[in-house]
Amino acid sequence: MRRRSGAGTIAHIRSRGYWLARVTLASGRRVARKRSSEADAEAALLALKTEYAGELGYHYRLPRPYHHGTLERPTRVGISPHVRFTVLERDGFRCRYCGAAAASGAVLQVDHVIALADGGTDDLSNLATACKPCNLGKGGRSVRVPGP
Repeated sequence: MRRRSGAGTIAHIRSRGYWLARVTLASGRRVARKRSSEADAEAALLALKTEYAGELGYHYRLPRPYHHGTLERPTRVGISPHVRFTVLERDGFRCRYCGAAAASGAVLQVDHVIALADGGTDDLSNLATACKPCNLGKGGRSVRVPGP
């Protein structure tokens, strides 16, 4: 069994009875760790990516500790329908990036101006109406938007 996780690989070597966590560095060199279980191999892969973060051939964002030093992500509560409607109404049911209107058939979404990954919040001041193409094109980036 072989599974890729980002640029790392976890493989079960049945003939030898162990799990292997491996990353390939930008130089082409491979670094691996043997472990007895799949869960231990997952942890070893994370440790390898952390240890060799500067030498990987891609951008790897190191995980941040969340609850009391663990790497568990807290469950995120989505934006309530009331807040979504408030944002849509405030913006006149128009995309704040390109001006597309719901009346003309645009599919509107509520977008975070400063992405959650960049430290943004669910405050009304950080939410904007965006049409689907603008929101998908923006992705997780933070951009400036014109005022309401």
